[in-house]
Amino acid sequence: MKRTILAVVVAAAAGAITVAVTTNAAAPTSGIHFPAGFTTPIYVGETQIWPTTPPTTISSAPTTSTTTATTTSPPSSTTTSSPRATSTTMSPAMAMGNMPMVDPAKVPGPTSRNWTQPFLVNQQYPYQPSDGTGAFRITTRYTNFGYADPIVYPGGASPHLHVFFGNTCITATTTDPTTCGSTTSDGGTLNKTGYWVPAIIDSSGAAQRPTDMQVYYKTGYKGVRPQDVKAFPAGLKIVAGDAKRTSVDAGAHDYDRIVNYECNNGSGAVFDHIPTHAEAQAGGCAPGTWLVMAVTFPQCWDGVNLDSPDHKSHMAYPVNGGCPASHPVPLPEITQRAIYTVPRSGTSTWRLSSDNYSGPAGYSAHADWFDGWDQTTMQQWLNTCDRAAVDCQMDLLGNGQMVY
Repeated sequence: MKRTILAVVVAAAAGAITVAVTTNAAAPTSGIHFPAGFTTPIYVGETQIWPTTPPTTISSAPTTSTTTATTTSPPSSTTTSSPRATSTTMSPAMAMGNMPMVDPAKVPGPTSRNWTQPFLVNQQYPYQPSDGTGAFRITTRYTNFGYADPIVYPGGASPHLHVFFGNTCITATTTDPTTCGSTTSDGGTLNKTGYWVPAIIDSSGAAQRPTDMQVYYKTGYKGVRPQDVKAFPAGLKIVAGDAKRTSVDAGAHDYDRIVNYECNNGSGAVFDHIPTHAEAQAGGCAPGTWLVMAVTFPQCWDGVNLDSPDHKSHMAYPVNGGCPASHPVPLPEITQRAIYTVPRSGTSTWRLSSDNYSGPAGYSAHADWFDGWDQTTMQQWLNTCDRAAVDCQMDLLGNGQMVY
């Protein structure tokens, strides 16, 4: 995907931030995408821009437009243009508040992985005995950090930093992940799905690079029968969790919560927040082990909409032993498991980039899923793993083949 580098001059005036964009200017080469307010780049459409003067606030729902062909101008923005420059107004609406500050110099650059072909081989290991549930799992890997969120903030910038996995082309204006030519997920281009979660930031402002992400596609839980699940409709967008949450998830048990933090890859204690130093020591989150941020998605679809105005209403969690009448179509239950290796310094200074409150860290955990599966491959694991109530472990398709 070609991106044009532009220079930007930012000026604050009368409650708005005006960004003047001039082409053909030199720019740094970090490749990291940041929102207006940082002296590092962001994307407006497919155009990389470079703010030079930080405003005092950052918009939670920026109204952004440019004259580039890939950007649509929302009604609330004001734009003036000339052959050499455009002016974009962004209305600040949300103060940084208690969100952790991000040091741009301490944000890892993008991955060098660039898998541009499908990866499919004969099965290398056996299935596991099933307990009546069906399961297919894959590993997807880090691609980059960025403030893009084409589901919640299409065409603009999120107020908090995300970390992306899988599809390598996700920007603020992505509308079809299948058009991307590369990915970091098992299966290569058979799975161009985009996965992202809020970044973890330590007390120095450093973004923590994740080790990997495991993604579970399962069924047979909460009254949803394996044989009843349907295929994801092409282009489906799902968001789980709540970026604005400031208190614990209401679930009484970890298996009822949407968000869990698991020590030692699930072999240790399970918390509803990022563990403190004492909790980590007692719970098995020793340096060198894995801390997993697990977010479970709703699996009941309304059967009509690929998205909704609040990005949640078209999906629901099972209730009373099955999918509600308002959302009658059961889909595989997705769990995104972002994996972090615990450093020597531990996790007690970690906060999510979206944590806009004081108190235990991690309540604002959320995750986004933007479908990019090859339909034939997805239908295969759905039929021979999930619907068949077979535990296909990691990568097995249930037909004697596996992605890798």
